[in-house]
Formats: sequence, C-alpha cells, structure tokens
Amino acid sequence: MRDLIQELIKEDSVNKIWYKNKWYFDINSVAEYINEDLSNIETIEVVFDNTKLKFTTIEKIEDYNNLSDFNKALLKTRNFKK
Repeated sequence: MRDLIQELIKEDSVNKIWYKNKWYFDINSVAEYINEDLSNIETIEVVFDNTKLKFTTIEKIEDYNNLSDFNKALLKTRNFKK
C-alpha cells in the first residue's frame, strides 16, 4: 500500500506548502484527491495571488472522524517504514 503523505507531496494536483518544518495541504485539493468531504476540518487561510485557500495538516485530516475506513487505513500507513 502506498504512503498517502508521500503521494500528496508528489501529486501535482494537490496544493501544498512547507512551513516551519511541516507540510500544509490545501483542503479542497486533498478532498478531491481522496474523494472525501473534508469541509469540517480545522484549516488556516492563506492568500495566493488574491485567492484564498484553506490549508490543514495531515494530522488534522487523520483526526477527522468521518473519513472512510479505507482512507483512515491509508493515512495510518504513512508511519510505517518500508
């Protein structure tokens, strides 16, 4: 099984930023990528070229209780070493 965080980092369609030694992911592009409703996850707003984007950490996504069992399993595997 592929490591989701590495997939998100490599995926060009997922907007992300590296800030203070942590990845922040655009909640809408992650939601589209994993096909889940993530609208209730805590986010921070970042403005790029006059466009407001909502970013969150992978930990906030992991803590979200409404993810499907499959996506929860994918997120948990990110901690396993290959």
